[in-house]
Amino acid sequence: MTPVSSAPLIDIRDVTLKFDERIILSHVSFSIQAREIVTLVGPNGAGKSSLLRAILSLLPIYSGVIEKKPGIRIGYMPQQITLEPSIPMTVERFLRLAPEAAHANLPAIIDSLQLKPLLSYRLHRLSGGERQRVLLARALANQPDLLVLDEPAQGADVQGQASLYEKIRKIRDQQGCSILMVSHDLHMVMEGTD
Repeated sequence: MTPVSSAPLIDIRDVTLKFDERIILSHVSFSIQAREIVTLVGPNGAGKSSLLRAILSLLPIYSGVIEKKPGIRIGYMPQQITLEPSIPMTVERFLRLAPEAAHANLPAIIDSLQLKPLLSYRLHRLSGGERQRVLLARALANQPDLLVLDEPAQGADVQGQASLYEKIRKIRDQQGCSILMVSHDLHMVMEGTD
C-alpha cells in the first residue's frame, strides 16, 4: 500500500449525475490520495466514463461536490480518439501538440513507452495497442499529479494489456503521480490497484 497524505488530490462527495431525467450515478463518494491507484470497475453503461468526465469538468454534476487540490495537473487518456485518415497526423506531430512546457519531458516519455520506432507513422495506421501507448504518452506530457485513464488497455491483446498495466504501476512509482482509471477487467487490474 502506498503512503497516504491527509489532503486528497480529488475529493468526490455524494455526486449524482443525471442525463435529461435519467439518473446515471447516484450519491457516489470517494477520494484519491497522492501516489494512489484507484480503479473504477463495472459493466458497460454503469457511468464510469461519465464520472471521469465530471471529474475533469467536462460534464456537469447534478448534485454533490467534486473538490480538486488547488493547482493540480491532470493528464487525461480518453478511451479512444476519432482519427480522420485524410489528415496526415504523425505520432510525433500529435505528441508535439502538447503544451509547450511539456516538450522537455517528451524524449523520456517516448523512450519509456518505446514509441521511437512509431514517430513517423500516421496515427490512423497504428494498431490498437500502439495507439493506446501514444495516448498515454500525450497524457503524461505535462507531468500530471493525477493521471486519468479511461479504459487504457482497450484495443490491446492480453499480453499488451498486462504490459500496459505493469507500465502504469511503474509510472506511478517513477513519477509519483496518482492514477484514476476505468476498466472492465477486474482480474487484470486488481493486483495493481490500491
